[in-house]
Amino acid sequence: LHFTRSRKLKLEPLKITGGYLEKVKAFKYLGLIFTYNLSWTTHLQSAFLAATTTSNAIVRFYHQKGGKHLPAAIQIFNAKVVPKLLYGCEVWTTAISGNLDRPLHMFLRSLSGVPRCVSGAALRLEFAQPSIARRAWSRAISYTLHLLASDARIRGGFSNLILRDIHNSPWKTTINLKFRSLLNLNCKTVLNLECISPVALPLIKKKLQQLDFSNTASCARGPCSAVLSGRYSRVPIANRTCSCNDTALETMEHVMLFCPNWTDERSRFLTPLVNKFHLPIQPWIVSLFLQDSDCWITEMTANFLLSVMKRKAALTSSLTPQMQSIRRTTERSSK
Repeated sequence: LHFTRSRKLKLEPLKITGGYLEKVKAFKYLGLIFTYNLSWTTHLQSAFLAATTTSNAIVRFYHQKGGKHLPAAIQIFNAKVVPKLLYGCEVWTTAISGNLDRPLHMFLRSLSGVPRCVSGAALRLEFAQPSIARRAWSRAISYTLHLLASDARIRGGFSNLILRDIHNSPWKTTINLKFRSLLNLNCKTVLNLECISPVALPLIKKKLQQLDFSNTASCARGPCSAVLSGRYSRVPIANRTCSCNDTALETMEHVMLFCPNWTDERSRFLTPLVNKFHLPIQPWIVSLFLQDSDCWITEMTANFLLSVMKRKAALTSSLTPQMQSIRRTTERSSK
């Protein structure tokens, strides 16, 4: 992919070590199709094609003998087709529009047999299905709120560098406009548990607990130690040491297994894991804790890292202005 200010697209190959790197107009990376003109049309067309193919297969099975079970068909659509349409929607927010609902409307019309004159909004209301565009915005806003919460809670990591970027990208502009439109609504959108029916309150609290667990589990995959953050702050690797020792680097292995500053957190969350699985205190068990192979391991590891980061942030904020000035001077002198 070639980015240039010239209006004429240049497709000459780049000479690299060992051969040539051909320039293309589009390429696929991590399931997303990027194009030379920074448009998401090609990616959405590919997603629509895959979603339509799967949707037609569900419709054919639905109309076969013994297959006309409407709730099951809708559940399969939400489980198989909707993820194909929403994949990577946190990135392509500029392309979110009402056109995303076309596969859903076609699917609902095929199930119900209603004519095309019936609006898609009426179909969604009849089948109690939210629009695809609304689901896409929900995921994009949740991702953005996670970045904001990470910046305020963790005080580190790579994800908050997206929001600190001085470049006003189309993604950031679209998100800001969406937030502004939601905040300007003349209605009460804040969740108030006192105004909710007592019948629905237990279910809502359960969903909120699941959201807290998901947020906590995601923190286990997003911490940033001094060794890694030093790459962005240009701190020499010899100066990326832990506060407990001037010679020990603040790596994940050191924080999770050996650092004396976090003995209480380690005994609360990691020691039960070590005792249950009879693990030796070796650096390789850190990869076992972080590979998300078991929900309990993920939760305990996330709680440990979250406790460490909260306590570290509290210690940093408790420094006097004079101590903070000395600390900033020391960091600048080490760069």
